Amino acid sequence: LAFVVGPLFAVMGISWLIYVTGTSQSIKKYCTALGLCGVLLSLTVIVTGFIGAEGRAQLNNGYEPNDLSFVLVGVIPLMLSRLIRRGGIVRLFWIGAIATSVWVIVLTESRGGIVALSFVSIYLAWKGITPRTSRSVPSRKRASSRALRLVVLVAVSSVVIACLPSGARSRLGTLMTISSDYNVTEHEGRIDIWRTALILSAKRPWGVGVDAFEAAEGSVPGGRYRAAHNMYLQILSELGLVGAALYFRNWWLTWRAVSAASADGIDGDLITDLHMI
Repeated sequence: LAFVVGPLFAVMGISWLIYVTGTSQSIKKYCTALGLCGVLLSLTVIVTGFIGAEGRAQLNNGYEPNDLSFVLVGVIPLMLSRLIRRGGIVRLFWIGAIATSVWVIVLTESRGGIVALSFVSIYLAWKGITPRTSRSVPSRKRASSRALRLVVLVAVSSVVIACLPSGARSRLGTLMTISSDYNVTEHEGRIDIWRTALILSAKRPWGVGVDAFEAAEGSVPGGRYRAAHNMYLQILSELGLVGAALYFRNWWLTWRAVSAASADGIDGDLITDLHMI
């Protein structure tokens, strides 16, 4: 029953949403809605002051710090795509939304969230916010634009780092000494959980079942019914080799289709949204 009202219901809902989406305008509206949800999530954290026992931003009974940062890192690019196609007050709104979301990610003190945000920022600074739809842009102009984006990124990052609370700065500083972190050295750490995920995948290459990783992890010697903390290993262990292959194939086909559409110059706004996703 838990499976029916949980992941199966979610999959059916998403499948129905895809089925009824017939126009590019619908996709753009969905992306805007996701961006607005990210804004509301960030504002809720800041306005209500939801700070957990460890002093990290979270939403009780909803999002723990790592989950919160994971969601916000995913929707910030969609906010950015809204920002570049609007002007005036609307643009100011999205600028504020992005700044608020970035600050909430910082307040979560999630090291994974900070690393993900860094990679996303570097990628967008290098590739550009709007995917290239024409080969007529001079290479020198592209290079200068890229350099300017990277300089802006470094400047903004410096300001954010300077404004970090001491606790956040101390925690994020442990990224430089990861070899002595509990995730590497202790049984409760992520490395041990990921090792268990690989063992489960080797024992059951067909998978342990959808949303069943925690139960499977608890069934092995020394297991504690822990979450995977790694979506790729969770997919591999739950869906098996075939399921993981289909998952990554779907990513590859999507990336190839978006790249091809970008090269053809099809609906620039839509391509920007898909590029951000």
